[in-house]
Amino acid sequence: MKWNYLNKISVFWTLFLLFTVAASAQTDKKKLRDSSVLLLEKSFTLGEKYQLSASLDYALIALKNAKELQNDSLIARGYNTLGVTYARLLERDKAYEYMLKASKIQAKISDSIQLGRTLNNLGILHYYKKEYSAALQLFERALAIADLKNDITVAADPLFNTGRVYLDQHNEEKAISFFNKSIEISKQIPQRKRNLAYGHLLLGKAFYRQKRYKEAIESLQRAVRINDEEEYYDLNSKSYEIYYNIHNEQNDLVKANDALLQHIFYEKKSYEVEKNTTAERLKLVYKIQEGEEKMSIVENEKKQQARTIQKFKILTFVIIALLISVLIIVYQLYKKKNELALAKQKTEQASQIKANFFSIISHELRTPLYAVIGLSDILLKENPRVDQEEYLTSLNFSGKHLLALINNVLHINKIDAKKIEIESVSFDLRTLISDIVDSLRTSINDNGNKIVITLDESIPKKVKGDSLKISQILINLIGNAIKFTKNGDITISVKNVKETSDAMELFFSVVDNGIGVSKEKQKIIFDDFSQESMQVNRKYGGTGLGLAIVKKLLTILDSDIKIESEEGKGSIFYFYLTLKKDFAEPEIEKKENHDILKGLKILIVDDNKINQLLTQKILTKKEAVCRITNNGFDAIKKLQEEIFDVILMDIHMPEMDGYATTREIRRFNSKIPIVALTATTLEDTAEKIKSAGMNDYISKPFVTEEFYAKISEVASS
Repeated sequence: MKWNYLNKISVFWTLFLLFTVAASAQTDKKKLRDSSVLLLEKSFTLGEKYQLSASLDYALIALKNAKELQNDSLIARGYNTLGVTYARLLERDKAYEYMLKASKIQAKISDSIQLGRTLNNLGILHYYKKEYSAALQLFERALAIADLKNDITVAADPLFNTGRVYLDQHNEEKAISFFNKSIEISKQIPQRKRNLAYGHLLLGKAFYRQKRYKEAIESLQRAVRINDEEEYYDLNSKSYEIYYNIHNEQNDLVKANDALLQHIFYEKKSYEVEKNTTAERLKLVYKIQEGEEKMSIVENEKKQQARTIQKFKILTFVIIALLISVLIIVYQLYKKKNELALAKQKTEQASQIKANFFSIISHELRTPLYAVIGLSDILLKENPRVDQEEYLTSLNFSGKHLLALINNVLHINKIDAKKIEIESVSFDLRTLISDIVDSLRTSINDNGNKIVITLDESIPKKVKGDSLKISQILINLIGNAIKFTKNGDITISVKNVKETSDAMELFFSVVDNGIGVSKEKQKIIFDDFSQESMQVNRKYGGTGLGLAIVKKLLTILDSDIKIESEEGKGSIFYFYLTLKKDFAEPEIEKKENHDILKGLKILIVDDNKINQLLTQKILTKKEAVCRITNNGFDAIKKLQEEIFDVILMDIHMPEMDGYATTREIRRFNSKIPIVALTATTLEDTAEKIKSAGMNDYISKPFVTEEFYAKISEVASS
């Protein structure tokens, strides 16, 4: 009797303990599952903001927990999140592999909502490859799931991405329809701020293409508001680029100029983010691999523990610890060995991103300026009315002013990249300074200033040095003095302070009685994009690059710029420079003869209508015969039908660019001279042009006489 009682007590406590252990295990599983869901949501939010390192950490931990729980739904979400991270790292093949794994699991367990999101992500990968048909099929499947489940969070992304496809295919009406639907849904989802901003931006682009400018501007304004709040610099850059195109086409040059400056500002901010993101991407590729290896080790460990007898657990842990230690040592050795190679790769990638940015800026800005400056030059030479001449002169001046701004930005990049070489040519210092002052005469008169030039009589007529850099230095210093002085006096002085038999040390100074510079600001005034204050910037304009260029150019010439100034009393900028004496006899200038252009049959290949008109107008003045094609395909067809003497080839064209067109022409015609017309000024332009099979190139905007000379040269060779 007593034994039975004890048995019952024993069985009760055994069952109680088993129930407690089971309940505790279930509670732990629920906590682990809830934690994994939260981690995946955090990973998605951080990924949207391109905080990729933190996003990756959360995704890897969530996937590890999901595998421990053997929860297929969470495992699939983990794979999809990793796939999205790989896509942001530009590892798109790996991204496709993980997303495909996720979609197969989700289809198997009928997890429709998550399957819809994964199908949308797979569609994006096809979209980036321009596989539009496959992309649209996947977006349609995702939308079908969203309709079936009545879930707007699934519908928002495929609606937006379908609009992108139709916009790329130039089907603006369909694109507008899908963007409107996407925007309405995204407004209801706080986590879709970027897609909401991007939707407004692309809707504005579609309206712009249809020349519905008012609606385009309204959409862009909505995009910019969100971009400013969320610091989406890349989207702001795209928005202001479209603003520029709209105002440019409406001939509102002031607004176009403002939009252009904003585009350049945000393009630079975007470039800085992209540069940092690129460096982070390189680190994270290895971090993902390391995380995958750790997950693989954990999975193998659990399988091994399941097969191993209890008494060998301690031994198993010791072995695993040793293996992990070995892996860490091997990884550290591998990391050390490849440290220099990785650093070089990151530097090269950052350099390439910067080069691509300046290539785009150079082309996109200099191309319309080619038309503005060139057409105004032509019209000024055709005896316009007095009132027309005033407007044309103003337009021409504005175009050249904007070109100078662009050249300053590009010049700073060129100096920073150490791609500036020192030249030594013979030039007349007096004439150089006089020409600079004459070129600034309009600004001098507008500000009511008087200019005095004094040069030592001991300075010979001809000297040797880098006249271009000296000219750039003086233009910036004299231009600044004019800009910041009203109804005042400006003195440009050059003194011979030291002389040898073949060289002279000259003291250059530019003195004004303008607004002056405070002692505090004198310390930073020679830095990039630096000005006295925001009030000065708003009142007098400018980018703050002029003095930075002066300092960097003088450093290259083994000199330095100095300043003495007092607020309200003016400034003195001065520097010392050694120039050689030139004892050579002056050369007699040869008058160029371009009679060879008369009757020359020239094919102009350019997608820009204004540039076509301008180039044709310049050539017909020399009685050349011009034919025009809008793209590379038409040019190839035209060449197979007619015989031409010269081809003028634009580099940047849609569908088939100038390089590809030239390579195709060289397959059947190796003789005809091809001259590139390019607004790009990067150093590798000449090499690219040569390797594509072109004979030479002309940079836009060009000097007309140099343009004639180049064509005459290739036509006669």
